[in-house]
Amino acid sequence: MRRLQFTTQSAKSLAKLIKRAPEIARTIAAQTEKLREDPTPHNSKKIVGYPCHRIRGGDYRVIWAPCKITCLVD
Repeated sequence: MRRLQFTTQSAKSLAKLIKRAPEIARTIAAQTEKLREDPTPHNSKKIVGYPCHRIRGGDYRVIWAPCKITCLVD
């Protein structure tokens, strides 16, 4: 199972979102947790020109760079 590593900015944004819209924050947290088992799920899109992928979480996007051991979430 992979380790998730959040950037400082993404951790702050998620903390604010938990206070403002907890239901959306739960959805994003659930999608992010799934990245531990499958770093490139079927609904993800590769970002052209970058080694990153993205998935939608309502009006929000989760952007991450998968590697063999860690997923860096931004």
